[in-house]
Amino acid sequence: MRKTLLCAGAAISLTVLTLVVPTVAQAKTATAETATSASSIKWGTCTSTRLQDAGGQCAKISVPLDWSKPSGTQIKIAISRVKHTVPASQYQGIMLVNPGGPGGSGLGLSVLGKYVPDRHGKDVGGAYDWIGFDPRGVGSSEPAVSCNPTYPG
Repeated sequence: MRKTLLCAGAAISLTVLTLVVPTVAQAKTATAETATSASSIKWGTCTSTRLQDAGGQCAKISVPLDWSKPSGTQIKIAISRVKHTVPASQYQGIMLVNPGGPGGSGLGLSVLGKYVPDRHGKDVGGAYDWIGFDPRGVGSSEPAVSCNPTYPG
């Protein structure tokens, strides 16, 4: 019984460290340089008709393959944006939509803002810029991952 409790405690501690350490490491790597490069995204026309109809814009941004080596090999993440529809004085910021996973594309999720009313039916989603993305290896991100369809699983 004691051994089981010790193993359970170790597993919980490892899980907590796994969740906290990457967050701290990422916070330390955020710099003014990172913020500057985010403002230089080259937005263009999306290939998706659904995103085009929503007024969406698309781009690809370069990010490190290995976050511990920010100057190392870069990959490209596909992103989409549907901008806010309210006046600038009512603008609330950015909503980053995570597709979950594994393997799910989230490029089209930037259209979700139009489906976010308050309890009175007022459009509150329009107060935000909605950002969707394709995680590494998925959808339009580069390089694409090709899975083996005959893998037993």
